[in-house]
This record gives sequence, C-alpha cells and structure tokens, in this order.
Amino acid sequence: MKIKFLLLVSSLFIISCSTKSNFPQDWAIEELNGKPKKITEFSSYAAHQMQAKKVSYYNESGNLVKTEEYNEYDQTDDSFNLTQITYYNYPENDSIRTFVTYKKNSKDTLNTGTYRVVDSHTIIAKNKFHNSTTLSELEQKLDAENRVIKTTTKVINTKHDLVTMQSSTDFIYSEKGLKKLIIKNKEMKPGGNEITLANKKTDDKGNPVYCEYLDGNKNVVYSLKREYEYY
Repeated sequence: MKIKFLLLVSSLFIISCSTKSNFPQDWAIEELNGKPKKITEFSSYAAHQMQAKKVSYYNESGNLVKTEEYNEYDQTDDSFNLTQITYYNYPENDSIRTFVTYKKNSKDTLNTGTYRVVDSHTIIAKNKFHNSTTLSELEQKLDAENRVIKTTTKVINTKHDLVTMQSSTDFIYSEKGLKKLIIKNKEMKPGGNEITLANKKTDDKGNPVYCEYLDGNKNVVYSLKREYEYY
C-alpha cells in the first residue's frame, strides 16, 4: 500500500524527465525560471500525515543529475533523515535516460529504471523495484510548450503480468501556469477528483516558494515549500 501511494504521489507532483537533445529540458518541463542549480523542497501530505524533504540537483544545461530524499515515509521528530539517493545517467542514445536509486549511505540498490522518448509529445518511464516483482510505468503527455498535460501510472506484477493499480491525472493550465489537477482511478467518483492550486507565492524569478493543493471542499491535501540556489 505504501508503494502504491508513493507511486501515485510521484506521478502527480514529482515530474522530471531527461534532457538530452530528444528530451524536453528539465527546467522547461518543470516550468522553472532563472537556471536553478539546486532545489530543496519540503512537502506535506495531510491525509497520510506524511512530511518529506527532497533535494534536486541540475547541471548548467538544465539536466537533472541527482535527487536526495529525506525521511520519505514518516517524520518522528523535527529533523529529516536521508533515506535514498537517485543518480541520473545519459547514455549515447539521447532518447533514453537511466537512473538508479540507492539506500542511504550504502551501495544497496532500491530500484532502477529508464525514461524513454516515444514521440515528440510522449515520454514513458519504467521503474523496477529491487528484489520485487513490482514494476511501475509512468506515461507523460506533453503539449506544444513541453508542459505535462496528462500522466498515466500503472503498477504491474511482472510475475503474473497483471496491472494491480492504474490512475491518471490531467493538468489544467491558465495563463499564469498550472491551475488544477483532475485525478482519476476506478476507486474515485466518475469524472475524477479535482485538486486546485492555491495560495501560491513566488520568488523574484517567478518560481514557486510556497503553494497548496485544495480538494473540492477547500481542504489542503498537499502543500510544499521550496528554496532555490541558482547558477
């Protein structure tokens, strides 16, 4: 259940892909301005009483090269402890990016995977969990501005070739950027659940430093704070 929740969250809020010539640039796909070198993000998920910290590192071309995740599953005190590190690699084939995630301070592999360009508007990511029959697949659809407009997430039991979970998210934009999300899966009401972006604050480059996501009853389901280091 924990794996399924984290996969769903990642498909909604953590949108990253490779940036070689055939890929949209990470800075562009995440709608980032001013060439960030490092982003530290603090997030809170109300329904699951979970808090997390994530640090993302970019090179000068806007490529995501490393992420660090701290206290991903729960928080028992005021400090965040490193839980895992992911490294992103760029083979000669510039339609593919590979990644590997390690347990903190060790060489123990947690999962490996790839991002692959299918066409100019489609990227598919596959994530294989170590010593597990679980595979996650994330399909991203992009518009002409390389913004994500739809994601579809599947969790697959590779032993039985069975899809155990599937969900999709539509991303709705206004001229000011992302406006709301529409999340759909078979457990939700027809038409899906709407999550609206609210109380957004930005820095002097226009990047968000705080925002909240509200459900239909105006309850905060997710919030984040960000700190930026620029080139």
